[in-house]
Amino acid sequence: MTAYSRRGILAFLSLSLLTTATSLGHPGHAGHDDHIDAEDAALIAKKVVAAKVAEGKLDSAWLAVSANNPEAVKSGKVIEWLVTFDRPAEVDPKKRRLYVFLKLDGQLSGINFTGR
Repeated sequence: MTAYSRRGILAFLSLSLLTTATSLGHPGHAGHDDHIDAEDAALIAKKVVAAKVAEGKLDSAWLAVSANNPEAVKSGKVIEWLVTFDRPAEVDPKKRRLYVFLKLDGQLSGINFTGR
């Protein structure tokens, strides 16, 4: 392999790495490319619920509950994903619906039973 062809390969690899790095964005600096879709929002919300169960903050019965269809909701000037989970068999009516709020990039914004 000549020095000229090695230089070409190195230039190609450098350009490929640069393109890949910039397309991934920067952590903590969400751009439009970093937005998750509704399907990903539901999967992330399910993982959040599982983590809260593991921490002992939610009853393990929540693990068997499927996510409802995620909705993009406006909270003040911010748009977030809202993913709800319903447990009709829950005795306490105030704890039958669990609300998980995610930023558009998928980071947890909040989780509660009030929806606020």
